[in-house]
Amino acid sequence: MNKIVKPNRVVVKKVDGEWQARVYVNGKFDEDKTYFAMDKQDAEATARDMRARMNLGGLGAMSMGSKHLALAAGGVTIGALLMRWWLKRVT
Repeated sequence: MNKIVKPNRVVVKKVDGEWQARVYVNGKFDEDKTYFAMDKQDAEATARDMRARMNLGGLGAMSMGSKHLALAAGGVTIGALLMRWWLKRVT
């Protein structure tokens, strides 16, 4: 049976007069990762940055050297596909 995993997300919410960028990991609120702000703009800007960091997906847990190898391999693959497409188009 496959377990349904809820997405990780960041929500901006006003709680007790204070704005928060709240982090949910696998659908559960993680208070340790919450950013507290006095104004909505600061909370939203921080939430955007937090979302961008979360969107690295599987790359987040990799070392820097492994990330570079993974990203380089992806670039080589895309380059090879573009070259193949170009050659089919020209010939």
